[in-house]
Amino acid sequence: MSGFMQALVFGAAVAVPSAAQAQRSPVPIIDRPNVPAVSASGRAVSSAALRQAIIDGGAIGPRKWSIVPHGDGNALRGTYMVRTHTVVVDIVPEAGSYSLKYADSSNMKYDVESGKRVIHPFYNDWVDQLLRAIDAEVKKL
Repeated sequence: MSGFMQALVFGAAVAVPSAAQAQRSPVPIIDRPNVPAVSASGRAVSSAALRQAIIDGGAIGPRKWSIVPHGDGNALRGTYMVRTHTVVVDIVPEAGSYSLKYADSSNMKYDVESGKRVIHPFYNDWVDQLLRAIDAEVKKL
């Protein structure tokens, strides 16, 4: 193999891990306050019906979240575990909307950088999938 080809192969081998590492650099945590909960008919959903839709959405979505009562009795806590990673969110349903907020995680590169909470980018993706699953359940109401 020529010197040029060796340099090209070496450069490509070095670039791949760098690109993969950059892709997984921590990103800001996105909390979701006041997510609208509107049925397919356009009407607001009651707090009790929304609560059940959240639990059902977590259970049947593409990622299986365990969602259980937490705190004052109205709040819910959602936990998702995959391999060695765990994320935990607090969810508060109200009439017509709900809020979802980061609570805890393990092995997700959580940190505070310059006063901002950051985490592995998969966290926001997993939460987005949960929100879509909840929305699908709410639309059934």
